[in-house]
Amino acid sequence: MNAMVLDKAGGASTTVDYDPFADGPLSRVAPTTEPQREVWLADRLGRDASLAYNESISLDFRGPLDVAALRSALNALVGRHDILRANFGPDGKTLCVGDARDIELPLIDLSALDADTRAQRIAAHAREVVEAPFDLDHGSLLRSELLRLSANEHLLVLTAHHIVCDGWSWWVIVRELGTLYTQALGQQAAPLPAAESFADYALAEAEHPHGAAFRADEAYWLQRFADSGPILDLPTDRARPSRRTFPSVREDHLLDNDLVAAIRRLGARQGASLFATLLAGFAGLLSRLTSQNDVVIGIPAAGQSVDGHDHLVGHCVNLLPLRFELDPSQPFELALTQAQSTLLDSIEHQRYTFGTLLKKLPLQRDPARLPLCSVMFNIDQAMDQESTGFHGLGMRLITNPRSYENFELFVNAVQVQGGMRLECQYNTDLFDNATIRRWMAAYETLLRAAVARPDLAFGRLSVVSEDARAELVALQPEATPFDRECRMHESFERQCDRTPDRIAVEFNGESVRYDALEARANRIAHLLRARGVHRGTLVGLVLDRGVDMLAGLLGVLKAGAGYVPLDPNFPAERLAYMAGDAGLAALLTTSKHAGHFDLRGRPVLSLDELDDELAAQPATRIGRDDGAAQAESVAYVIYTSGSTGRPKGVQVPHRAVSNFLVSMAREPGLGADDRLVAVTTLSFDIAVLELLLPLSVGARIVLADRITAADGVALKALIASSGATVMQATPASWRLLLDADWKGDATFKILCGGEALPQDLAAQLLQRCSSLWNVYGPTETTVWSTCSRVVAAEAGKNLDINIGRPIANTQVWILDPRGELCPLGVPGEIWIGGDGVTQGYLNRPELTSERFVDDPFSSANGALLYRTGDRGRWRADGVLEHQGRLDFQVKVRGYRIELGEIEALLAAHAQVARTVVVAREDRPGDVRLVAYVVAERGASLDDAALASYLKGSLPDYMIPQHIMFLDEIPLLPNGKIDRKSLPVPDMAVKLAGERVAPRNALERTIADAMAQVLGVAEVGVDDDFFSLGGHSLLAAQLTSRINKELGIALSLRALFDGPTVAKLARMVQGIDGEAVPKREPIKPLADRTRGPMSVMQERLYLLEQFNPGQITYNTPSAHRLRGPLQLDAFQSAIDAMVQRQSVLRTTIGLVDGEPMQIVHDVVDVDITDVVDVSHLPRDEREAEVSRRMDALIQTPFELDRAPLIKSRLFRLGPEEHVWFFMTHHLIWDGWSFDLMYTDMAELYAAQLEGREAKLPELTVSYADFSAWHHEWLQGPEYAKQLAFWRERLGGAGQGVEALPTDMPRRPGMSGRGVTHRIVVAQDVTSALHDTAKQVDATLYMVLLTAYFALISRTSGLRELILGTPVRGRNTAEVENLMGYFTSLLPLRMDIDPSMTFAEAVKKVKDVVLDSFAHPDIRLEDLVRELSVRSREGGAVLYHALFSFQDIRQRVCDWGPLTHERYPVFQTASTQDLGLWFVEQDTGLSGGFIYNADIFLDETAALLRDRYVAVLKALGRDPSLTLEQITQFDDGQPLQFGRSIDEVPVASTPEAVALRADDALGDELDPLGTKLLEIWRDLLRNPAIGPDDDFFSLGGHSLQAVQMFHRFNRETGINLPLATLLTARTVRALAYEYHRAGADSESHDDEARPDPWAPLVAIRPQGEQLPLFLVHAVGGNVLNYRPLADAMPAGIPVYGLQALGLDGRTAPIDSVEKMAERYVREIRAVQPHGPYHLAGGSMGGIIAYEMAQQLADAGETVGLLGLVDTSAEFGIRYRDEARRGLSARVQRLRRRMQGQSLGERIATIGGVVNGRLQARQMRQQADQAREAGEALPHNVRYAELEATHMRAYVKYVVRPYPHSMVLFRAAEQPPELRDKPSLGWEHMVGGVEVVSIPGDHRVMIESPALVTKLSAAILRAQGREEAQEAAWNAPQADIEDAQAVQGDDPRATYLRALWKELLGVDVTPDDNFFDLGGNSMLAVQMSSRVAKDTGVRIQLMRLAAQNLAQIAADLPVQFSREEKPSGVGARMARQMKRLLRTPGTVE
Repeated sequence: MNAMVLDKAGGASTTVDYDPFADGPLSRVAPTTEPQREVWLADRLGRDASLAYNESISLDFRGPLDVAALRSALNALVGRHDILRANFGPDGKTLCVGDARDIELPLIDLSALDADTRAQRIAAHAREVVEAPFDLDHGSLLRSELLRLSANEHLLVLTAHHIVCDGWSWWVIVRELGTLYTQALGQQAAPLPAAESFADYALAEAEHPHGAAFRADEAYWLQRFADSGPILDLPTDRARPSRRTFPSVREDHLLDNDLVAAIRRLGARQGASLFATLLAGFAGLLSRLTSQNDVVIGIPAAGQSVDGHDHLVGHCVNLLPLRFELDPSQPFELALTQAQSTLLDSIEHQRYTFGTLLKKLPLQRDPARLPLCSVMFNIDQAMDQESTGFHGLGMRLITNPRSYENFELFVNAVQVQGGMRLECQYNTDLFDNATIRRWMAAYETLLRAAVARPDLAFGRLSVVSEDARAELVALQPEATPFDRECRMHESFERQCDRTPDRIAVEFNGESVRYDALEARANRIAHLLRARGVHRGTLVGLVLDRGVDMLAGLLGVLKAGAGYVPLDPNFPAERLAYMAGDAGLAALLTTSKHAGHFDLRGRPVLSLDELDDELAAQPATRIGRDDGAAQAESVAYVIYTSGSTGRPKGVQVPHRAVSNFLVSMAREPGLGADDRLVAVTTLSFDIAVLELLLPLSVGARIVLADRITAADGVALKALIASSGATVMQATPASWRLLLDADWKGDATFKILCGGEALPQDLAAQLLQRCSSLWNVYGPTETTVWSTCSRVVAAEAGKNLDINIGRPIANTQVWILDPRGELCPLGVPGEIWIGGDGVTQGYLNRPELTSERFVDDPFSSANGALLYRTGDRGRWRADGVLEHQGRLDFQVKVRGYRIELGEIEALLAAHAQVARTVVVAREDRPGDVRLVAYVVAERGASLDDAALASYLKGSLPDYMIPQHIMFLDEIPLLPNGKIDRKSLPVPDMAVKLAGERVAPRNALERTIADAMAQVLGVAEVGVDDDFFSLGGHSLLAAQLTSRINKELGIALSLRALFDGPTVAKLARMVQGIDGEAVPKREPIKPLADRTRGPMSVMQERLYLLEQFNPGQITYNTPSAHRLRGPLQLDAFQSAIDAMVQRQSVLRTTIGLVDGEPMQIVHDVVDVDITDVVDVSHLPRDEREAEVSRRMDALIQTPFELDRAPLIKSRLFRLGPEEHVWFFMTHHLIWDGWSFDLMYTDMAELYAAQLEGREAKLPELTVSYADFSAWHHEWLQGPEYAKQLAFWRERLGGAGQGVEALPTDMPRRPGMSGRGVTHRIVVAQDVTSALHDTAKQVDATLYMVLLTAYFALISRTSGLRELILGTPVRGRNTAEVENLMGYFTSLLPLRMDIDPSMTFAEAVKKVKDVVLDSFAHPDIRLEDLVRELSVRSREGGAVLYHALFSFQDIRQRVCDWGPLTHERYPVFQTASTQDLGLWFVEQDTGLSGGFIYNADIFLDETAALLRDRYVAVLKALGRDPSLTLEQITQFDDGQPLQFGRSIDEVPVASTPEAVALRADDALGDELDPLGTKLLEIWRDLLRNPAIGPDDDFFSLGGHSLQAVQMFHRFNRETGINLPLATLLTARTVRALAYEYHRAGADSESHDDEARPDPWAPLVAIRPQGEQLPLFLVHAVGGNVLNYRPLADAMPAGIPVYGLQALGLDGRTAPIDSVEKMAERYVREIRAVQPHGPYHLAGGSMGGIIAYEMAQQLADAGETVGLLGLVDTSAEFGIRYRDEARRGLSARVQRLRRRMQGQSLGERIATIGGVVNGRLQARQMRQQADQAREAGEALPHNVRYAELEATHMRAYVKYVVRPYPHSMVLFRAAEQPPELRDKPSLGWEHMVGGVEVVSIPGDHRVMIESPALVTKLSAAILRAQGREEAQEAAWNAPQADIEDAQAVQGDDPRATYLRALWKELLGVDVTPDDNFFDLGGNSMLAVQMSSRVAKDTGVRIQLMRLAAQNLAQIAADLPVQFSREEKPSGVGARMARQMKRLLRTPGTVE
């Protein structure tokens, strides 16, 4: 409708298209919601798209209906809900709500129709209403019609546009309509609640994006799809239209009641809802249909549930794209748990709309598909309550199928009387109805399998039912009889006997009869027999095409041998390899070729030189004598190249050929009158058909010579002159004929195979023959395995080209990657079985066992299946469709692409003669589509025109990036395309505008150097080096090359200042650049066997001597190699590399007392002892390889033992290996890796090809460089560089502040490093490249600046120094040398957070360029000259390390091997923090490494995540300030660590300190001096002072034991280890020894407390209740020091140490007695409870018994904390004790598993020695006690531990009625991994499990344990800061759940709420989902709890915990919002309403 609007300016009226008042007055206007705008936009795509949003239901009423009351109810309903009166503005952004509007209800009377007609009319009407579009701008968006079927049966049809109504709304509408109808009748009905306004809802939603919740939701979804997500590629029945279509129908499938009940039970056992269980199964189905393990399924989530809008009608639904990353090897039950987790997480973040997500993701849009999510799955609830809601009527709800659908597949599960109806809407342009039926049957089959075996691997669950299996079996041909004993040549002999005078073969005018050919072959056979040839041997055939080629073939077979065709036109190297590999017994050839072969004494028979000998041989057959072949003997061996350069020989038996010939004679068929033109080389197995099939039926072979076969014109003439009737050839050969204008013949039969038959070729051939046959089969199954006749297509349609059905006695199965049957229509790998399957590969058992497997579908003995590697499927019409090679079907940017589809479209272009499309990966990770095109003669084509042509039919992702025009497509001798010979496209970036070529010799030199470094063909004089992909590393290479070429010394800054050829040329000429002094050349040493160490090596060598045995400088790498690896060649390549690079043969040895480089002539780097893990399950192989490599990395080098290399080869499969290569840093650096790639790629290829390697000559060695460098360091240039650095860092020399740390630095740190992997996606990397261009810098500088900003911001340091390595190869001579050249440059920056990032980059760039201009500095010189020390002492030359390397140009094709990096990380760290990056074509990846001695893992992980966040922020907006880009919304403290000044040092108690000072003063007495010496010796630190804290110095328990032992030996004074807890310095401890000595002399027991008493005051200060920590098996409590130190202030901490530590008192021998004694001790300090007890291991058991005894005494235990204590420890040992000797033997066997004989002998010896030593120690103890002496330290500790262990084992755990806290190590031994509560759950009243990272050994000192135990004791003491501590602690695992008692008010509240929602009785132990709860009810419950208590329950916790545990999260007191009373009927209605939540997820 148009409206006239007055123009106020001129009075004229204007017509506008939209009048908001056209449908009446408006009551209000509101903004639309984001989901509504998404629907509005989709609606505008067209009529079909709009109809996809028509939603329709029918209410089937039974009973007398009052139509007027129904009409009144409908109008009242519309009046209640504003959205039902709304329309939308012209831009979709405005919601216009009209005033009251009546809804029409036309009555359509069908009652007079008969039943069938009425049913048809009802169906038609249902279709009409969904096919009638709505106008969103005008008119009602809800329609209603009433169909009268009879007096007491009516159908109310309601149809609405989805933009105003969702699934939830329908249920509100139906529920309210029933109430309104009842009221209209005047009947009593419960009043409806006030209707909610959708306009209000929309206004509230508009505010949502500005809150923190929105940011959290956004972060969740962006993280889930950080890589943009997978594209689901369902197998379609028809080609996908280029534009998305919408036509749809619905197919319903019913799951029976028993199955649905079983599915519910399965989910409940795993804590998952019914919906999650169905979803998990559906994800599994999609994975199996698509062969994708990563799938996205959309689910609709009702927005009404989020904030309690229960009565709201409108479009509130949001599509949630659930991403399922499935592991086919994991059990279904685990996948189910993950599905539940995915579902709950998604629902928790459901307010983030799908449209918003799509805008944020960098998705490649495809007009043929929906982005991100093309399949939907939903579950609807039953409508039992609503069915009786209409007074006097029964009602049944029917959902009407849509005729158009937005999704490719939408499955809606509807619960029907206990069962489940799956309503499947599907796109009919993509799928057939039968396909959907099969899929739903497959879904049901999968669910049944999962229910039966939930522990079965996901990928092993069947999706093929028995009926479907029978359908697949029926597709296999019936067995056909054939003569299994007939040998390959005997079919010819039999025919010869029948028709001896027929012509058998004609060649170049010569015709040979059958009998003549027979005689010639027989003579050759006798000749071979005379040379020892017989059954089991192989004979080579090297014969040019001719009659003797055929006679020789037959002669070999008659002699009993197998023939090996060797085409003389193949390369000599290939022929030699095949001859050697086959182990030929003889060779048949001619003198022309004989000289090319050496069989090492075996006969080489030249037939042209043996005429006389041949003539003398009998012409009779040898027959089946003892030397003759048998049916299973090898008839021939054909070598196929496959994907490798190493051919493999296929062994074909006579039986297989016999079956093949019989089948081919029948179909396609060949008769005696046929003449077959043979064109195929004998080396291609299809020649078997051409040569043997005619001879088996009496037909004639017309043998074409090689030249004729390759010449279309000559071949055309031969066909014509010979009267040929049949020819078989590859597509390439047929095109030769067509190019020669061959017209064909109406009687001619064509066989085409060897490659896919293109549409255009087939169409041309059909016009030239009587029949065209497409034949398919690999050599491994004997020539052809299937055949299909191609028939002409109907007008306007494409030809149906398929590979037909299997030939006789052949079976074809389509299997998935796990060997399971694929359902009909679903693609998989083609596997072939039957009598055609050959005997595998000659001398290749590994490959044979991989490709030939036992046939599970055959009952025949020894039957095999061959896996082809081809992709295909059975079509519904029972024929096979070939879909290309699995390895040709590529993925580009996530899209699966069938290259044949692009080829077919190109071939259809009128000006294209031939084409082939390939996916190339010439640079790792950069997969590009390349089309090679041969144009028609005279055609004028260019790549732009062809690309434009393709874009008309293909999506953008299928358009080739390169189109290359060729004169011809290269072919192999067998006629197949030679893909390896297709030229490499120019990968250079095309530049806009015309490129200016170099104008003189200087510019040409610079341009050539720049092009070489960049890897492009050419560079123009104005092309920017950095715009073409240059970076800092390449810049260094370029300047080095220019300097070498021109004999100058250009600085790196010059390139940055003038990054073009023209500018550099001017600088070189001295116009606007400066030069640096020229360096002297490197001269070779006279003695090349030794040389001085380089200055870099000297530094490392000194560090190694200081800390021998370190692994810090091991430089590991691992390389995944895919393809055929020839071990001897690879070993030779490694040897050649080691010989080429002398540094790899270098060690460090002493010469005249001085360390020098020793260069060995030869070193052994052997990789031939291959570690084969291929026998392991695939998912375990890499873990085993990584485990073994980690062990190698942990092995230190001995610097004087050659080689300084560790290398190992791992076999993961026949064509997959991992090569581990690790050197010592002394001989290696980062650039050496790049050189290794280049060297190995060329050296290995050269070894395979038998040629010299083409590598740059190395004119100097690393030793030469070292000597030269020493001299250079004494010269003026180095002095200049040192002066630069002195000035640059001089100001930093005083008091540089070190980085804050989590743990104090200490001497003798382990150097243990941990690496967090870091990955930056390609889109972010690209954005950073753009940022770099904007700020005129390189990517390296951008990354470095971001690192500066991060470290400064999070450390609080403004002045920072970052170390960065530089290549150090600053002269051209060393460019290609491996070795340790890198220097580390300290880059100093003052960071001002107010700087913009661009300003900061500019400063960094200046620092980098200035520093890189002075790259040769030695760090030790800087340390020495500048004395750079921190305020805490120690050199601080740099705070953190940063390294970056662009590896995109690394050579990753090593001969036939494809290389990719295998992740392996160094486990040691030489710096505090380090960040390293490499750039690949897929983006940035690297590692964030940290020193684990001073930083916590969570700190490093946080820094890594923050750094990635900084990079993403920079990619979006580089104009931000450093402060802005380092604002982190992650809830963590901004700054990490604590500075050294802040690290608390536990002080000695004041009284002790004062007494110590009084006694000793400032100077130590001799006893103190002796103690100080012991400390310095033990802690290896000569600088220790008398007041240094033992633990702050890095002292630990073992060193404390050693110290006390030594002092006891030397002084005779005995003190317990616990003394060190209060006397931590030498001064204080010396005082304690003085006191102990005085006490021992005076024997005054009252003078001081007994130091050996059980109770030890670790930290006695504090007013709160104390914490008591109980000793473990060792008896002392020293290891509890970190816990005690970190306990919250005010809490005293006591330890309980064991009796017996003094060596005089006997240890207590039972846990009960220990507990009794310790209870007495603690009650002396704290007479009454509540008591707080904790202990680790055995200490936990003792604490447990103490709690028992205290409880028995009526005392309260407020906290019982067990630190990784198992309830079953004693049980296991007692069980073993009962089994006696057998148990000990079993333990011993377990220890000896995998050990060698020598190791086993040592193990047994150790056991025996251990028993002897134990006996001796018991004797020593008895003797000491008899003498009244203290036991020696070693004896007392051994006795104590043995006694305690016996007590531990004997203790029987008895039930404890109260609760406890279990602090459980995350890493458990195998027997405890699946026991989350370590067996306590059945022994105590409640157990809270708190997971602590790490294993048992490191728990006590774990910061996480400190935090968690602190929170637990605060909570037990009821202190307010407990809650804050819990919040600040790292999030515990889900199992870490405290539980409240059942009568707790919080539990009572939750029980009432759950009962209200679920309608069942609830106990504290119940789980929400086990009671029948679903996801939507969980959301509602969480919202209610949040409203009442302020706490929102996490859904993940709800899935894993019971009610009592959930209640513990709630505040003790809260004010619940009261609702009107009247629980009865009203609560029941509420409960049932919520249980019947409609249209949403369960």
